[in-house]
Amino acid sequence: NSLSSAGVKPLYLVDGIFNDNIGFLNPNDIESIEILKDPSSLAIFGVRGANGVIAITTKKAKSGQVNINFNTTFSAKKLVDKIAMVNAAEFKMLFEEEQDNLGITGSDRFDFTPWTGNTDWVDAMTRTGTMSVNNLSISTATDKNKFYLGFGYTNEEGIVKHEQLRKISLNVNDEVKVGKNIK
Repeated sequence: NSLSSAGVKPLYLVDGIFNDNIGFLNPNDIESIEILKDPSSLAIFGVRGANGVIAITTKKAKSGQVNINFNTTFSAKKLVDKIAMVNAAEFKMLFEEEQDNLGITGSDRFDFTPWTGNTDWVDAMTRTGTMSVNNLSISTATDKNKFYLGFGYTNEEGIVKHEQLRKISLNVNDEVKVGKNIK
């Protein structure tokens, strides 16, 4: 880590393009990851590479092949080790015991008689959340054109109700060879 660099994050290099964040990248579109650190990254990228460089190459089409890939995962998550809560009658008993221990008597005591709610707020605010991740990729290539299309959709429900993540990612990579020296 260097104090002269901007922050403590590494530099991300995705297909030769500098990025500060790779949150947009679908993990299924990654072909390879290379980590450059220490003097090697500093020599190539200067001060920007002082905290290391993570070089990511995304998938590209291979000549003479047409590939269609689809994968999906589904999972569920649930709250474990839930804290045990008291109900209204138990809370009233504990609070009266506290008032006795503090020496509060007579009209100074709080009367919990009208308070009878038994809402378990942990149960009321949580649920079993589900998560599904779907990815589709299509690639084809000839001698003059290499085309790759990757599409991803993630839908994740959190354990806390009304918490949700929906993410759509699209990766299009098209390489056309125009001439001997131009692509």
